[in-house]
Amino acid sequence: MQETEVSAGRLIAAMFALMHDNAVTVGVSILALSALGIANDLYNPEALTSLPISLACVAAQFVVTLKALERLGLVQRPAGAVGAYIGVSILTNIGIILGTLLLVIPGIVLAIRWSIAAPILLAEERGAAESLSESWARTKGHAFPILIAYLVPLGPLLGSFAAYALGDPESAQIPLMTSIIGNLSGNAFLAMTWFLSIAIYAAVTPAVEPFEEIFA
Repeated sequence: MQETEVSAGRLIAAMFALMHDNAVTVGVSILALSALGIANDLYNPEALTSLPISLACVAAQFVVTLKALERLGLVQRPAGAVGAYIGVSILTNIGIILGTLLLVIPGIVLAIRWSIAAPILLAEERGAAESLSESWARTKGHAFPILIAYLVPLGPLLGSFAAYALGDPESAQIPLMTSIIGNLSGNAFLAMTWFLSIAIYAAVTPAVEPFEEIFA
């Protein structure tokens, strides 16, 4: 089978096509996570995040990614996938955070090279460590187009940062509109990264014919 071309443009187009095909799941996830974030802003404004929100994000990513992969007919899911998925989420987040705190660049590299660990785990019956290893191997040589593709989801993320930055710094309470815009934008960023991961997975996995399915 001829290897699919990996380009930033194709990855971005595939990401949006996947989001369109899974619009209901995307919308429900963004609204549910935003509702939790808004409640946290209004009733616990000093906390940047909370454990329930973090767990909800992991759960939403699991459900959204799994549903999208199932829609493409790619899933061979073992009974222990949930536990392994949590393991992948913990390992990737710790690695990316530590890498970013050290020199920023290592965090970016890890985010790119581990970007398809979740789809690999859910689609191929692999464990957490093996999924990370496979993600690293398959994204080799494709870091630049993946990096460029990830610039698109940064738009909503920057919008989220701007919403909070423009709020009243002297107020102990986060304004409702600020919270709504900030959370919707931030969770739109998360959703886009989930589908971009699937698009990348499809593009770099030889056994999958990704874009023919996505654009069908």
